[in-house]
Amino acid sequence: MSMSDERKFVQELAVQLTPSERADRGRELANMLERIRETDRAEKERRKGFKAELDEMKLSADRLQRAVHTGSEPRPIECERVPNIERSTWDIYRLDTGELASSEAMTQGEKEASKQYEIEGVWGAGREIGKGVRNDAGDAGDVPPKKKAKADATEPGRKNADPTAADTKKKRWSPSKSETAVDDALDGES
Repeated sequence: MSMSDERKFVQELAVQLTPSERADRGRELANMLERIRETDRAEKERRKGFKAELDEMKLSADRLQRAVHTGSEPRPIECERVPNIERSTWDIYRLDTGELASSEAMTQGEKEASKQYEIEGVWGAGREIGKGVRNDAGDAGDVPPKKKAKADATEPGRKNADPTAADTKKKRWSPSKSETAVDDALDGES
């Protein structure tokens, strides 16, 4: 090899582009930017999917932790909405235990309807928490036998009756007309 061959080499240097080459590079740039946007968008969606899955797992872990800590968990329980005329609320009672679960304020229309029904004698006292509907004869129509004995024991004038029970009883709804008629009337007020 000659000395002149050793001095020759290839190096990248700036070269002026022709208008056609410049247009080609512009199209290549546009395509590359679009690929970058698509890749970035796909990555964000993938991360969003992972985040949603992770958030769902955290919610499940929180729910399980609360159940372990408190010894209870939310479950669907049949309830009954009972008007409380004195407080203008709907009292929500659990049908499995008869306990008051919550109270909701009546709407203005429901308050007005409850006053009208109270005047007409449709709503009144007579139903007691967890003890079923008592009719005028004092029978506990829908009280399970086990609870009936307990209900009877708390009534004043009964053997072994708790004398303070009458003071602590909460009034519940006992319609003099059918429940369906009352429900239909309320639905008509809405």
